[in-house]
Amino acid sequence: MFGFIYLLKALASILITNSHLGNMYPSEFMALGGSFGNGLFFCISGFLLVNIKTDFASWYWGKIKRIYPTVFAGAVILLLCGETVVGNICDFVELFIYPTKWWFVAAIVVFYILYYFIVKKQKDVIVSGSMFAVVVVYFVVYFTCMDIHSFSVEGKDLSLFKWIYYFFIMLMGAYMRKKTYSHDKKIRFFVLAAMAVVLWGALRVIFLIYPAFLPLQFLTQFMVVIFVYAMMRFGMAMETEAKFRKLCQCRIVKMLSAITLEVYIVQMIVLPFCERLCFPVNIPVAYISVFAAAYVLHFIINSKQFFTKKKERNRKGE
Repeated sequence: MFGFIYLLKALASILITNSHLGNMYPSEFMALGGSFGNGLFFCISGFLLVNIKTDFASWYWGKIKRIYPTVFAGAVILLLCGETVVGNICDFVELFIYPTKWWFVAAIVVFYILYYFIVKKQKDVIVSGSMFAVVVVYFVVYFTCMDIHSFSVEGKDLSLFKWIYYFFIMLMGAYMRKKTYSHDKKIRFFVLAAMAVVLWGALRVIFLIYPAFLPLQFLTQFMVVIFVYAMMRFGMAMETEAKFRKLCQCRIVKMLSAITLEVYIVQMIVLPFCERLCFPVNIPVAYISVFAAAYVLHFIINSKQFFTKKKERNRKGE
């Protein structure tokens, strides 16, 4: 894996966790970062999956069997904690198969299908053309189907509109993987990412104070696209720096990078307990609890693979 990917996935884990702490901060506005973290994750997924060399069934099954053991474990824990119930076969399918309790899972298993057939032929024109088509669909749906006079572009849970632009970001990751970039202007890309975050926040404040500007709310998602692109370019450029590579390879970064999926899954299980604590103690406790639970779940799900690798290393040592 590219070293900078570890760091950006770790950042995504932190941002996504922070976005779910709205009930713990004095102001919900402090719980920002979810769209930025989601954007990073979808872009990284698109970036890493470009080299498709198998048939669709084998490729797709490989992705499904990596995701669903964690989803099954999360669903069982929800049942045991009494956070959900299964009264009939439809409830069972919705919890364990599709769409599940996690909108990200519902989205990514659909994205994989579209992504495969767009990227499989390894032609830039197909990827760029698909990105353009997604943009057209985005604005058609935005102006014809969305309530643009209230803040609705992110929506909640299974809001399908946000899927459109997250899929665009996933395709952007594939497009970036196919391009060759110079490694100069490192700091400029970091500054650009920071500016995108500031402008995103400024736009949210403007829409709150001046609702007449809400029809321009698509600009907030545009800022997320700029942030993700700039952070990817920054990471690529910094790969040439020894200190940056060392940071990307440190244990805590690689650990957070490895448990991104589990972080998504355990949050709705762990955070309600942390909400009982007072601010500001609840914030570090929430982070530690989520990451610890995610790590334990990751270890359990991958324990068979862990012990298999350990046996192989022992044989080689002998």
